Amino acid sequence: MLPIAPEILVLTTLAVAAGVDLCLTLLLIGAAPTLGLWPLPLPGALADLDSPSVLVTVWTFYLLEFDAERFPPAALAWNAFYAIIRPVSGALLAFLVLDGQPLILILIEAVVSAALASVAHLTCSWASVAGDGRGSIHPAPVFS
Repeated sequence: MLPIAPEILVLTTLAVAAGVDLCLTLLLIGAAPTLGLWPLPLPGALADLDSPSVLVTVWTFYLLEFDAERFPPAALAWNAFYAIIRPVSGALLAFLVLDGQPLILILIEAVVSAALASVAHLTCSWASVAGDGRGSIHPAPVFS
């Protein structure tokens, strides 16, 4: 049995988290070293997310998502947009985490991460729709 690299375990968790709430995931990854929540260097090229410009951009998108989720038509459009963005971001996280690894491993993990992010996003969206007593389609951010 082959040992599982710690980067793959980190990547699995990040892919699911990106599927649930992409902006919050990226914000926490980028801010963790600055806030002292993560004392070690981030794996792969994730340290690039620590840039102040990246953090401001992600925070802005988080606030936009928070505001868009308040109105059902905007929430539906935002959710449809993120149904494409979240799997792509899951794959891109694989490229960042596994930076320097063999290309075939990166590609396989990118596909797996995209699938995990997509399933997590679809599960959250379905649970939001099914859990709403009015039957309307408007998913809520994780911390609203």
